[in-house]
Amino acid sequence: FFKNKGYNFFELKNNGQNNFGFVFSQQTPRGLLKESEISLSSIYSNKWAFIIGIDEYTEYNNLQYAVRDAESIKAILQEQFNFPEENIIIKVNENATKNEITEGFYSLAEKTDPNDAVVFFFAGHGETRTIGVENKNLGYLIPSDSKIGEKYLTRTAISMENLQTWSNEIQAKHML
Repeated sequence: FFKNKGYNFFELKNNGQNNFGFVFSQQTPRGLLKESEISLSSIYSNKWAFIIGIDEYTEYNNLQYAVRDAESIKAILQEQFNFPEENIIIKVNENATKNEITEGFYSLAEKTDPNDAVVFFFAGHGETRTIGVENKNLGYLIPSDSKIGEKYLTRTAISMENLQTWSNEIQAKHML
């Protein structure tokens, strides 16, 4: 994410290769809902967000922009899409441990209703490993307190399968 002459630019990368990016004016809200003037409140009873940004790790290499990206997503959700401050869970650096992230998902599962919207955002390290006799690739989000090494992933990281299970527990109309 970066700003330049009144424009914001988001860029998703994979192994240093640019895969996707988009630009939007800081002054002009973008997206189908804003352009068509459909209010989110007419679609959803409530809007929730769980945002994680980790620059500082206990064992992994530190990052430079993950916290800034997380804070930018929070600002966009509040300013352009009117997400209430009290409905945004944000965890950064030492507060983004495996336990804190797990508790954040449990909290959303307890607070959300079937007609709500939930946005999940993670900026930080991730890893993939091959598991089982089928050589299935399994991805992991790396919390701030995760240990380095494939043998520690199950205990100290968050697998995409765990993420899917927790997401299924959240009673929301839509989850991004």
